[in-house]
Amino acid sequence: MNNSADKNAILDAEGTRFSAHDSTLVAGVEGSQYATGYFGYAAVAHSDMAVNVGTYPRARPLFIYSDAKIMADRPQVDAEITDVGYSPAPISALGDAAGTWLGTLKLLPDLGM
Repeated sequence: MNNSADKNAILDAEGTRFSAHDSTLVAGVEGSQYATGYFGYAAVAHSDMAVNVGTYPRARPLFIYSDAKIMADRPQVDAEITDVGYSPAPISALGDAAGTWLGTLKLLPDLGM
């Protein structure tokens, strides 16, 4: 079976529903004891502390990359992070990400870039 056929088998499976709206997914999961739903933390109760220390079940970081001009021109982007229910990244994670980025920059000359 090729990738397209595999994808269509999953997409067309009986009882499968997709939605960009968390409330639709929650309603579907609540409506069946055997249902499984996948959506972001914004849709479920959580604490920033539990997310940041990794004790929240199936926690994973989600990084959204932007540039300084967009953030300066659209300050509402930063405000929306908590408005929609996401947990902002802890300072330690930002420091780790910055360190990784700087380390990658040091590798670029070795890669011929």
